[in-house]
Amino acid sequence: MIAYFGYLFFPVLGIFVGGLLNLVVLQTIPLHSTLVGVSGVVNWMGGAWLALSWLVDRRDSAMRRGAKIVAVTIVLFVPDTFRPEISYLSHFLGYFAGMFSALVFYLIFRRKFRREEIVAVKVEMPVPEGEAYWEVNEENHKTSENNEIPKSF
Repeated sequence: MIAYFGYLFFPVLGIFVGGLLNLVVLQTIPLHSTLVGVSGVVNWMGGAWLALSWLVDRRDSAMRRGAKIVAVTIVLFVPDTFRPEISYLSHFLGYFAGMFSALVFYLIFRRKFRREEIVAVKVEMPVPEGEAYWEVNEENHKTSENNEIPKSF
């Protein structure tokens, strides 16, 4: 995440939000319980990554990107068994705090993301009948209609 979004977003913001989430979760568990681990931060990273992938990578339709996010979320972030010693509240809050953090981060740096976006446009122009046009053959050389190498090359 550092390579794409910088040190401020992760690890600084991720660890800070993870600490705040642990304080919230500690208020909800019994008095003599302990809360150990950084799984809330891991889920924060996952939620942030998925939200940013939906916001930034716009090659697919919004519906298709959403379906991918739901599939990845189900496979990676929804537990298949529940154990009483695991703080699922930390996981849940971390995941959605990551999505919220990513949305805020994207809105702040939206112009930068859009400037870096590469848009490919395919333009097909009709060729008037009787005029020569250029095509690319199997060897990836430009040739004319009769497959002769033009003298200008």
